[in-house]
Amino acid sequence: MKKLDFGQIFQSRRLLMIFSLVMGVLSWMFVVIFVDNEIPWEFKGVPVDVYAEEELLSINSLRIVEDPQAEVTVVVEGGRIVVGGLEEGEIRIVADLEGISTPGDYAVKLKNVLTANQNYVVREIKPSTVNVRVDRITTKRFEVKMDIDGPQVPDGYLNAGTTISPRAVEVTGPEADISRIAQCIVSASFSGRPLTENQTIRSEIKLFDEEGHEIPKDRLTMESDSANVTVQVLKQKRLPLRFEYLNMPSGFPRDDLRFEMTDNSILVAGPEEVVDSYEELQIGYVDLSEVTPGFVQVFDISLPTGFISVENLRSVGVSFSGEGLTEAYFNVSQITPVNVPINYDVTINTTQLFGVRIIGSSEVMETLTAKDIVAEIDFSERELSTGSSSLPVSISVPGRKLAWAVGEYAAVVTIDEK
Repeated sequence: MKKLDFGQIFQSRRLLMIFSLVMGVLSWMFVVIFVDNEIPWEFKGVPVDVYAEEELLSINSLRIVEDPQAEVTVVVEGGRIVVGGLEEGEIRIVADLEGISTPGDYAVKLKNVLTANQNYVVREIKPSTVNVRVDRITTKRFEVKMDIDGPQVPDGYLNAGTTISPRAVEVTGPEADISRIAQCIVSASFSGRPLTENQTIRSEIKLFDEEGHEIPKDRLTMESDSANVTVQVLKQKRLPLRFEYLNMPSGFPRDDLRFEMTDNSILVAGPEEVVDSYEELQIGYVDLSEVTPGFVQVFDISLPTGFISVENLRSVGVSFSGEGLTEAYFNVSQITPVNVPINYDVTINTTQLFGVRIIGSSEVMETLTAKDIVAEIDFSERELSTGSSSLPVSISVPGRKLAWAVGEYAAVVTIDEK
C-alpha cells in the first residue's frame, strides 16, 4: 500500500484552500459557542397579563374594568443557544399595578416575571406601558319602565292595563358606568289587530343616560336583561245583581216582598272564558227575620277573582217598602218539636212564647190569630245531649200569603234517652 504524503497535500493549492475553509468554519463555530455567548433576540406579539397583580387593587375595592388585551415586543439577551431556543409562551410580561389606589385610567408600566433558572435578561419591552382602567364594582337597583306602542281593543272589551315583569332589576358594574344610568326601559309594540285576550311580549331591557343615549352593557351584569310586557284584556258584561233570603219558610211568597235596590246590575270585565260563565252576580243574604217596614241593608260587592267593576260600583243598598204592611204581637202557646231521633224523648218546658212580632199584608193581618202561627224546634241538624237547654224556635205563618215573624225566639227543652 502506498503511504499518504502530507507534504504533497500542502503543496496542492486546491487542497490547501479547502483545508483553510474548513478550519475557518470550525473557528467561527468555536467563537459563537464558546466566546461570543451573549446576543440580543427580539420576540414580537407577546401577550400582556394585566390581571396578574389584580389582588393589589382589591385592597382598595378596585378591579380592572377594561382589558386592553395588549401585545408587545420583547428584546431579550442571553446565550445564543438559550435565546434561540426560547418560545413566546416562556416569556411572561405583566402590568405593574402597585400604587393604584383610586378609580381612573392609568398608563401602567410593564415588567417581566422571572421564572426559575432563567438565564437570559429582558432588555426592552416595546411599548413599555399599557393603558388600564380601574374602578370600584357596585350594584344598584333600577325601576324598569315601559315604552309601549298600542294596543287596540274592540268594542265590548277593556284594556285593563299593562304590566311588566320584572318591575325592577339590579345592575352590577363599574361605579362610573352605574352612575351614568338614568333609566331602564323596555319597549314593546302591540300594533296590529285589536286584542281580545291577554298578550305578552318579551323585550330587551336597555339602559339610557340623562340625555337619552343608550349605555353599552359590555361591562355591566344585569339580574335580567329582558322583561315580559303583558297587556291585560278583559271582556265586558252586564250582570244582574241578586240576593237570597235566610230564615224564609218553605212556600213563602218571596216575589210579593216589595223592595228597591240602588243598582239592579253591575258592568263587570273579566277573562272572557270566565265572564261568559256568569249570568248574574250573588251579592249576599237578607235575613227575613230582620226585615221590618223600611228595613235597609247595604251589601259590599265582592267580585270573582280577575273581575273588575267597570263603573267602579263598590256597594249596593236594598230597602224594603212598608207600604201595605202592618204588624202585630201574639202570644204563641203551641211549640212543636220536629225531627226528633227515635232514641230520644223531648219535653218542651216553655209553655208560651210572649210577644211574637208578626209583619204581614193588611188583609192577612186583619184575620190572623195566634192559632195560625206555627212555632217549631227542629232537631234534624242538631247534636243532642241529655239534659235541659235553651234552643232556638222558628216561627212561620203557613197557609197565609205575606206574613212572617221578626226577631229571635227560644224555648227551654229537656232531652232524655229512651
